[in-house]
Amino acid sequence: MRESKEGDPLTEAQEKMFLYIRRRVRSGMPPTVREIIHHFGMSSTNAARQQMMAIEKKGYIERAHGIARGTRITNRGQRL
Repeated sequence: MRESKEGDPLTEAQEKMFLYIRRRVRSGMPPTVREIIHHFGMSSTNAARQQMMAIEKKGYIERAHGIARGTRITNRGQRL
């Protein structure tokens, strides 16, 4: 499997997660990983983190690692 890189389009699952994250960021309360897994019915935090890392590598979000609500939308993400 090829590694994600900036400029790659989001997969359908990544786009759904990104739109949820963007909605939460715009409301003033970025979601935590636990809130994401609960919203999408995921069984592990690792699955959510992997998706978020791919979205970040593609340039749609930036995350402040170690901060629970440290996600922000990039300029690329604003255009989607």
